[in-house]
Amino acid sequence: MKKNQFLLVFVMCILCIFCTACGTEEETGKGRDYYAIDLVTETLFSRDAVHNELRLLGTQYIDGQVVQMRAESRNQENGGNVVDVYACRTDGSKELVLEGISAEYQGYTLFQCADGDWLAYAGNELKKIDSNGETGVHTHVNGRVQDVCQLADGTIYALTYDEESKKLVLRKVDEETAEMGERDSFYLYEASNMGAGMHISEGEDVVYLLSETGIQSISLKNGSISDVVLFQKTGFTLKNSIALETFRMIDEKQAELAKGSKLDRISWTNLAEDRKVLIFSTYIANSSTLGTFRNQWLDICVAEFNKSQEEYYVVLEGQEEDESREDRMKRTTIELMTGGGPDIMEVSSIENGADLIEKGILLELNPYMEKSGIREEDYFPAAFEWYRSGESIYGITAEIQPIETFFPKWFLGDTEEPTIEELVDLLKNCDRKVYFSNLRWPEMHILKYLLDGSGNLWGMIDWTESKCEFDTPLFRDMLQIAKQYAWDEKKSDYEPLAHIIAQMDFYDDRGFELLDNGYVSVGRFFNDGVHPVSQAYETIVINAHSEYKEGAWEFLQYLLTEGQYKFCSDFRVMTPSTYPVNKAAYGDWVLREMEEGSIYYILDAKGNPVQAYKASYDPIIDTENGVEAYRELYDLTEERAKEIENILEMTRQVPSEILPILEMIYEEADAYFAGSKTIEEVIPIIENRVQLYLDERK
Repeated sequence: MKKNQFLLVFVMCILCIFCTACGTEEETGKGRDYYAIDLVTETLFSRDAVHNELRLLGTQYIDGQVVQMRAESRNQENGGNVVDVYACRTDGSKELVLEGISAEYQGYTLFQCADGDWLAYAGNELKKIDSNGETGVHTHVNGRVQDVCQLADGTIYALTYDEESKKLVLRKVDEETAEMGERDSFYLYEASNMGAGMHISEGEDVVYLLSETGIQSISLKNGSISDVVLFQKTGFTLKNSIALETFRMIDEKQAELAKGSKLDRISWTNLAEDRKVLIFSTYIANSSTLGTFRNQWLDICVAEFNKSQEEYYVVLEGQEEDESREDRMKRTTIELMTGGGPDIMEVSSIENGADLIEKGILLELNPYMEKSGIREEDYFPAAFEWYRSGESIYGITAEIQPIETFFPKWFLGDTEEPTIEELVDLLKNCDRKVYFSNLRWPEMHILKYLLDGSGNLWGMIDWTESKCEFDTPLFRDMLQIAKQYAWDEKKSDYEPLAHIIAQMDFYDDRGFELLDNGYVSVGRFFNDGVHPVSQAYETIVINAHSEYKEGAWEFLQYLLTEGQYKFCSDFRVMTPSTYPVNKAAYGDWVLREMEEGSIYYILDAKGNPVQAYKASYDPIIDTENGVEAYRELYDLTEERAKEIENILEMTRQVPSEILPILEMIYEEADAYFAGSKTIEEVIPIIENRVQLYLDERK
């Protein structure tokens, strides 16, 4: 199997070299297929209109204007509930359009047809309601009805998800019966998450489809799909598409997207002639990313940088639709090793960055930092720790999420800051019924915790002599501990020993509460002591072979300077999970929080925003009103801000140079954890693989 993998990589390398050599400048010129998107946001509905008591049931264009259909529930004399539906317009007016319909329609999306009748859809069901509010026929699909639109000639189409084929299907809706037959249906392509967040809009002989991927047109003659604009070829990201309510095309280069009280107008132009395109490879797929973390702070910074630049334009790219993350990482790494590849990369989109540093493929940033006046002392230590070799810096981490590990005092005894050896001894001798962490870690996560903070794996690696030794009592104990303390269902009556807590925001009390309740913050074990650890998946590096190294550095410089102050903006509302690495930006943020407080917005299932102040990230369900809300917390104090600043000062990142060796250890240790091999069998295999790796690095 490994021989086959090697052959595949070898062949791909040859093909990449061939393609690089044969491609003409016209064929490979960057910018030809990329677009710049301009975004203008307008407030359509006043704050009072959005936050009133009327429940949102649908948004659509009527006579070219955005209209929200909102419902008000009222009690009948017989004790039952009915709903009145109002058409709410941007001028603040509202008109009663459906009176006294069943309260069940509060769980449906409503669409008003041109003839005054209505369609209501939820789940796999589509119902017709006449203009008097009487429910008529209804139909079902094997899956889900996602959206509805009506063409100028009155023809109605529904975007559905077919459970059997797992594909999106555009279906013609019979105006009289609401039937969606197979005869006038176009099967499009497979879609994740049942097509959630996708919308359709009318065109001339086409229906437009909007998703996080971009805007496409669907021919009503044969169902063929054409790209109008693909967002992965721009610096634009469609955020939170699941909360989007409707959209329309203005012309072939402009569209409007309505969501809540806002209307986004986007327009796009080709970048072929007037901008130098910087390809930024991220770890997010180019398809719909629902359920996948999307760094919205980074999106904001890319958009702001592109607005401020006349020479360069950053384009975000992830893996392709049919490409796994692992295949994409392999492809990008091969491109880099053959002289190509993206200009800028998140390190999670490449393989074995330590080797790329040694081969001169990643750009050393020290000269650029010195020229730009970027000083390490102005930043928290985690900013420049990953992808570093001695004093040479190859990557920047522009945000921190401190992750702390808390152990109970009864377990630590008098050893509040244990060494790794002392921790292992404590675990070996613990006689209580516990599993390792509140996160129910499996064996590999526990082994990772014990190993990955040490740049030499606690003396098992000698980098100077290129030697390794894994047949040690410490490593044997670590393997046994990982197996002993791993979570499984048989331990459901056990208690977690350690608590792993990410310091999410200024108002997150969990870590401080543990300290008040008999726990000690130990953190992760490093060669110089224990520290909180920060995730480094989004550490950013530059391709040393990039044609536009200066432009790539300008973007990284923006992330480290102006971009750091974006943490004080509405970005914080969306992902309250990270802090800036710039100390001055952190101080500025603290002052804003103390003076102004935080305002957080979320949407219920129908897009109704909820507002709260000094809010925690934990939602609370308001059962009376059926919406999510946030619990109100205390004001931020100087003392609390200083405590968090101390945590940020202590936070470190795990050494990047050890990652390839850790992967080998995890792969081989899995056989021991699965019970197919003994420790005596596994350790020589690990040692042989690591030694071969060290020999190849000489």
